[in-house]
Amino acid sequence: MAWEPPRLKLGLVGCSWFALRAHVPALLALEQRVGVRLTAVCSRTRKSMARAEAKIHAADPEREVRRFAKMEQLFADADVDAVLLVLPIPLMPAAVEAALRAGKHVLSEKPAAPSIEAARRLLDAIAELGPRAPVWLVLENWQFKPSVRWLRERLQEGAIGRVVSAHLSHHHPADPADRAAGGGREPPWRSQAGEGAWLVDAGVHWARLLREALGEPVEGSAALCSGADGAGGGSLCGWVRFEHCSSAATLALSSGGPRRASSSSSSSSS
Repeated sequence: MAWEPPRLKLGLVGCSWFALRAHVPALLALEQRVGVRLTAVCSRTRKSMARAEAKIHAADPEREVRRFAKMEQLFADADVDAVLLVLPIPLMPAAVEAALRAGKHVLSEKPAAPSIEAARRLLDAIAELGPRAPVWLVLENWQFKPSVRWLRERLQEGAIGRVVSAHLSHHHPADPADRAAGGGREPPWRSQAGEGAWLVDAGVHWARLLREALGEPVEGSAALCSGADGAGGGSLCGWVRFEHCSSAATLALSSGGPRRASSSSSSSSS
């Protein structure tokens, strides 16, 4: 029998509709190519844990899946090497820090935290743990999108010359299909203007696009305007100076309301 390298044993924390629709199938497919294995699930409700276990058993009926009602119990399990956190964003910082301090490598859904202050506290915690700290990766996937990688490569090879200015705008219309996928309602935190709502949740993709194209941000400023309908709509306008753009790039994001013109981005060169 051929020797097989040990598999990284992964625990899933949060068994929401999105975790079951996106993460679990992706992990099961990934197991066929790399050394990872989904071995444990954690959720506050038995019903969602049972759905996750059923989805795993549909692919592998003989697999033993351990259940945990509290994430602290899963973090304490010595037979779990890493955790995937698919939680409401307001709960994410505490979960990330607890997992890291328990010695688990962490994959967490984006964004990293609901506020700059909470994100900075997480960075402080990583620094406190020192060079032997577990690995933490926020799952912002646009850096791997073929279109984004293509754009970055063309800019790096100088296809349009030196970038002197850039502008990105995007509007995300209210779409009943989004709520249907989530059981007919938006998550409460996603509709709270104080938490940034959609602009924090999905708007980070567009910020990542600019980072991939223009390098790391140096400084910036932005203003957030909340929608009056209480449905989480709003707009964000700002400017950001990047490493590889001569002038500040401008960013305009909005959500809610009817569908308007398609999203666009542009850049100019010399």
